[in-house]
Amino acid sequence: GLDIRSRKEAASRIRELAARGAAVLALTSSAEDALELADRVIALYRGRAVFESESRGARVADLVSMMAGTSGAA
Repeated sequence: GLDIRSRKEAASRIRELAARGAAVLALTSSAEDALELADRVIALYRGRAVFESESRGARVADLVSMMAGTSGAA
């Protein structure tokens, strides 16, 4: 994982690229980071997509549940 300073720098760079119209693919195990930085999120469980949503309407608890396979949807 990244230390706090590196996470802030990476987030800043991702926002900068997105603002210029670039597509950014980021992988993270942090639901909070995913929802903060992404326009859309996809949760994987055991290698399969189990959740896809615009980040604006998604909740951290729901995303974590899907990532952990405890939502009942996997």
